[in-house]
Amino acid sequence: MVRPDQDKLTGTVQVDETFIGGAKTGKRGRGAEGKALVLIIAQEKGEATGRIRLRKIPDASANSLETALKETVELGSMIKTDGWSGYTGLKIIGYEHEVIRTTVDIGENLLPLCHHEASLIKRWLTGTHQGAVSHEHLD
Repeated sequence: MVRPDQDKLTGTVQVDETFIGGAKTGKRGRGAEGKALVLIIAQEKGEATGRIRLRKIPDASANSLETALKETVELGSMIKTDGWSGYTGLKIIGYEHEVIRTTVDIGENLLPLCHHEASLIKRWLTGTHQGAVSHEHLD
């Protein structure tokens, strides 16, 4: 979803995942079938969003998340995430890591840049493609 020659993100970034795809019956969130899992990496620029990167990933495992982050974020950068277990090894591979939320309780939006980008992407897909986008076309 970005030109291959783009520089990696640096500084402080927020990271979260979202599912892209039309309305489906069944399980929501992690484990939803028929949708593509997309990793959102948003660089903090004060209160605003700096550069972003989107990566389609096969699952939310540590291997998938770490591989995507190593390809898009400079080692040594600060990564802010939720408490998902797939992020626990980030310090070991060379990142600073801050867990913003350790529970799944609904409340204050603690990764606002990622959530804002997810909202914009989904709104654009609904308006432009009526929510239908093929997994092959995401990349």
